[in-house]
Amino acid sequence: MNRLPLVAVLCLGMGCKPAASDIDQPGGGLVVERSTPMTDADGILSLEIQLQEGDRSFEVTGFGDPYMTLEALYDPNGELVLWWEDWWSSDEKLTNSFYPRGPMAFNWPIRDVDGALEPGVWTVELGNIDGDLNYIRAENEVEVFVHVREDSDDEGSRVDVQVVYAGGIGADPDVVEAVESAVDGWEDIWAGVGIDLRVTYGDIALGGIVPEPNGGDDAYEAAADANGDDVLTLVVGELIGDTTLYGQSGNIPGTVAAGPTSVVAVSWLEHAGTNAVFDDDEVRVLSETMAHEVGHYLGLFHPVNGDYDQWDALEDTTRCSAEAFCEQELGSNNMFPFPLWTGTEYQLQDDLTADQVAVMLRHVAAQ
Repeated sequence: MNRLPLVAVLCLGMGCKPAASDIDQPGGGLVVERSTPMTDADGILSLEIQLQEGDRSFEVTGFGDPYMTLEALYDPNGELVLWWEDWWSSDEKLTNSFYPRGPMAFNWPIRDVDGALEPGVWTVELGNIDGDLNYIRAENEVEVFVHVREDSDDEGSRVDVQVVYAGGIGADPDVVEAVESAVDGWEDIWAGVGIDLRVTYGDIALGGIVPEPNGGDDAYEAAADANGDDVLTLVVGELIGDTTLYGQSGNIPGTVAAGPTSVVAVSWLEHAGTNAVFDDDEVRVLSETMAHEVGHYLGLFHPVNGDYDQWDALEDTTRCSAEAFCEQELGSNNMFPFPLWTGTEYQLQDDLTADQVAVMLRHVAAQ
């Protein structure tokens, strides 16, 4: 299939330079275009994205110095679909694209209620933001990737992930056995909602204590680049930085473009406990953590946060505001913010709602 170029850059300021651009179609229905346009004098970049009949979703990734954020989205009729001010202080979470935190990734559509993509020209406005949350009011060159996922026969129900071991952990048969058993459990969680998980294994050139994904690292970018745009990267380390985290996603959503935050990481030692030996319950929790963190990468937020005062923007997850009620209503959900200890074992957390599954399957990583 031959396509017209995906992206045109609207020059909104004086002296705006045309963008360098290249386009690629690596197969599997994912079309990729990279460009290096200039923001205008107010720090704004406007992209026109040409979509065709059969395009299922698109993702815009912006690399700026230091940050790029989503300002607005307009549909082919010129109607405003998203505006950053409507979500900046909202108690519902839709996407982290509005906030300056490393490379910006914006996937659309996000939810089932957002509907299917209409063919035509969609306009995405991005802002170049400094560390004090001010616009950088100057013409700056930025790097932008646009990925467009075309419809496929299986309706985007497959996600490919490479699990990579850090610190030589891949040579430890006990840890490898636990990780592979956990992957089997993760496959079962997703199979129950119609997602086909396909996993391969490898290694990454990092010590056992791996950097936090949302802080970024060059080794993460190299691993993601080696995997290509159709395969997500999950790093298994001994620990994640100086934290006690079970796992962390590079962003919500994550990008399929290679970058320093283009990974998910999990800590095998935090799951194995003080004796560093896995029992069956700990392996199960590791499987739930893998599904949970990659769920973040595919665009899912916690249905309720740990303070019970923020929620995801989905219709079929209960909007609760008290600890006991939230645990009763959402404690079995795979995206609940933390494992729940019953006194004798961890509660099973393998549920996903229809709206949560819809978010994952609208990410361009879903093939």
